[in-house]
Amino acid sequence: TNPSRITIPAAYAGMKGRLFANVTWAANSVGLRRVEILRGGATLVARDSRLTVAAADLTDQAVQTPWLILASGDYFEVRCTQGSGGALNVNSSAAYSPIFGIEVSGT
Repeated sequence: TNPSRITIPAAYAGMKGRLFANVTWAANSVGLRRVEILRGGATLVARDSRLTVAAADLTDQAVQTPWLILASGDYFEVRCTQGSGGALNVNSSAAYSPIFGIEVSGT
């Protein structure tokens, strides 16, 4: 198992799924922040990119896929990148950051 992935079990094959992620970046006024959801480690299915506003502000980002048809063994991952020119943390809060999940519908 890989704890950074959501892997689709056989029981959900053929159903629809919508994945979502939320992160809060540490305060920094330089560069771009990007949050992406990937299918199978390579296929981009959702992306949010934005520039920061002010050094004192945290940057919250939420991204969601459209409804996707799921296949047994499919896996999804979140990739977070930034261009501040140095190390920049994703803040941790049990209530909202980081979050990665899936909503599944049988119809």
